[in-house]
Amino acid sequence: MEQSLVRVLLPRGTEYIADFAFEIAPVFYISPYLILGITYAESNFGLALKPPGPSGTGDFIPRPATPSLDALMAAHPMPETIRQSVPNIPSRNINAPTMAWVPTTRGWGHGLYQLDWVSHHTFLETGKWSDPREAMKYALQLLTNDMKSIQAATRITGPALVRAGVAAYNAGATRVISAIKAAKAVDTVTFSPGYVAKIETMANKLASTGKQASGVSGLVY
Repeated sequence: MEQSLVRVLLPRGTEYIADFAFEIAPVFYISPYLILGITYAESNFGLALKPPGPSGTGDFIPRPATPSLDALMAAHPMPETIRQSVPNIPSRNINAPTMAWVPTTRGWGHGLYQLDWVSHHTFLETGKWSDPREAMKYALQLLTNDMKSIQAATRITGPALVRAGVAAYNAGATRVISAIKAAKAVDTVTFSPGYVAKIETMANKLASTGKQASGVSGLVY
């Protein structure tokens, strides 16, 4: 019953993601509502991708052709990406022409969880990123690994640790650990403004509906 009510809240055609969340997330001791919130924030359940769906991609912004990126692309070339001179790179606020790697029909971020080619090419090269079940497993493993790293470095626990893990999914565990040690809020270091709050809002919206069915109260954590 709980799962059925949550399915109704997801956009038409994406209800299957709720089924996977209730199946897979508990294996990682993560709330299904939390991974659904991440799915929403990353790709709007796949609807924000090109083409829409689990095999779509995002983030088509050119990236400067630095020596490190050149080396990575030589060893692990991302399909449908070319190296060329571009007049401007919005994310870098560079107004003079510069050499860059330019995605054409396939963006840097892959699938429902926007796994970036630079950081996750080993998994992406397997092609499993377009399988929503496999992509969710990978995302949950990343979240779990980040939470373990953060807890080992800071000793935080409970909801604070979960929020830190969510922030690390976007910003990386190193930045989040530094923020915690500097007594800064973890959502101040995410690359996407309001990232943690966006996930919490969606996760708690789904949880408030789903848990009505099971008679359980409380938030996503």
